[in-house]
Amino acid sequence: MDNYYLYKLFPAEGQIDPSACWAACLRWWMFATQSIVKSQIDILSLYDASEDDGTISNKVIQQIINDPQWGMKQEKPIAANKFTASKLKKMLAHGPVYVGYTETSGKKKHVNIIYDMETINGNTRVAVMEPQAIEKEDWTYDGEHQMKNLRQFNVFGTVYCGSLRK
Repeated sequence: MDNYYLYKLFPAEGQIDPSACWAACLRWWMFATQSIVKSQIDILSLYDASEDDGTISNKVIQQIINDPQWGMKQEKPIAANKFTASKLKKMLAHGPVYVGYTETSGKKKHVNIIYDMETINGNTRVAVMEPQAIEKEDWTYDGEHQMKNLRQFNVFGTVYCGSLRK
């Protein structure tokens, strides 16, 4: 867990509405990787991101990752079942990874930032900045640093990753 304590120093960012996980992750990304603070409102205004189900489209996730202002290198989209610990480890070599994936629980698209990982006895756990950790009464969410099993990211669909451009 090389970067665990470094990136945990940056407070987790909660999302300002139920479909703004991608914007909350971008806000955290900018602060953690470039020391730039942008509001989620400003970030939300940059993209037409909402699908009929309230989530972000794969096309827009790729658009975000390829936007030079974020300082990401687009990794080749990966079939979820091919998103392995060895591939992730290579992506984490230079810093955190912006990850768009399909959640195993509701099968909706979601975004997290993975900033570290550990594999013990073949079980890989990843350290993430989760923007949708705790739902509040006003439909906003508190973010939280969490440990998740890599399997939560590699069950359905395609995984879209933006790694830190060096």
